[in-house]
Amino acid sequence: MDSKSSFGYDFYAYMRLLNISGFKNDDLVYVSESTVSLFLTLWGFSIDEIVKIVDKFENDTKKKKLEDFGKIFNRLVNNIIKNPSEVRQLVVQSTALAYLDREIMEKEVNVVRLLKDGLDLKQSEFEEFVAQGAAVANALNIFGESYKKHR
Repeated sequence: MDSKSSFGYDFYAYMRLLNISGFKNDDLVYVSESTVSLFLTLWGFSIDEIVKIVDKFENDTKKKKLEDFGKIFNRLVNNIIKNPSEVRQLVVQSTALAYLDREIMEKEVNVVRLLKDGLDLKQSEFEEFVAQGAAVANALNIFGESYKKHR
């Protein structure tokens, strides 16, 4: 796998593992998967690339070949730590996904805090990124509710 694909896989796996265990119904799982795929487009991935990433993740999950969350997390952080815009994007998107169901679980809070430490963010930067992530989650919820109501 090339470096772009590896990053995309790590991002997808990180986001899915961050959020998936707390969902109590399949609709939220589907929304989570779709949101992570949307976020991958914002990282510059094409639909074909995303499909390959998702397929690999699903295969690895079924075969119980998925790596430990900590390894995936560390690779992801090390990949972006020197790029401030990517750092912001990861924290915003992590927060948005965690808040998408409007219930922040302790595990999600702990992982987002790990980002603060792992990415060596100042508290003020971190709070700004988290607030932006919560706003993204709210906007996605408004979009989803509007779509559901008017389709």
